[in-house]
Amino acid sequence: MNVLKISFFLAILSIVSINLQAQDGVAINNDGTPPHPSAIVDVSSDSKGFLPPRLTSAERDAITPPVEGLIIFNEDSECINFYNGNTWREVCQN
Repeated sequence: MNVLKISFFLAILSIVSINLQAQDGVAINNDGTPPHPSAIVDVSSDSKGFLPPRLTSAERDAITPPVEGLIIFNEDSECINFYNGNTWREVCQN
């Protein structure tokens, strides 16, 4: 009986230890390059771009509560919008 308990405990411990290992970032690319050590997500391509979520102003304003740093493409203003913790700001070139 004790051997069974010890085996069960060791099996659970090994599963938990696998999940507790340090998590590296995620690389999204076509060449297998690992993510930069300082990045949680590292996106790179020489032929494709990053496509953020596309929302109208009304859809953007319906996000409650938005987190600081949230980024969307505003279809109404045709600008990148980001939430600064207090209000939505636009990044446009007019």
